[in-house]
Amino acid sequence: GEGGCGTVDVEAMRRAGALLEGRRDFASFQSKGGRSTTVRTLHRCDVRWCEGEGLAITLEGDGFLYNMARIVAGTLLQVGVGCRSASSVEQVLAAADRVAAGPTAPAAGLCLEHVEYERPWGGERGASRGEAAGQDDVVVDEAS
Repeated sequence: GEGGCGTVDVEAMRRAGALLEGRRDFASFQSKGGRSTTVRTLHRCDVRWCEGEGLAITLEGDGFLYNMARIVAGTLLQVGVGCRSASSVEQVLAAADRVAAGPTAPAAGLCLEHVEYERPWGGERGASRGEAAGQDDVVVDEAS
């Protein structure tokens, strides 16, 4: 059902996910460094059970560190099966250490649904350069 799926506590996973939302240092949720900053904004961390499909975790943010989505998923799964409390994700964030977080979930089932940009690629609408026109500006003349 909606609240839980057999042995997985979806509500606890939702509570943990909500604690990850906002502007946070996600250093614990990356599998290798190299970024100048590990601060990211997670706008949405939603967990739901879809009948016939299984567990769905949806993340929306301004950027993701290497394996961040998979580590978030692995950590939320640990919450769901009772290996850690929902509130423990606050300590994971504070630790800024990869070993504090859960396992990296497998890539199978991971999908990038879409990427949004603040403005279209070629510049502002009505730009003088022809290549600035977006795909939706194409007009097909069917009168021949």
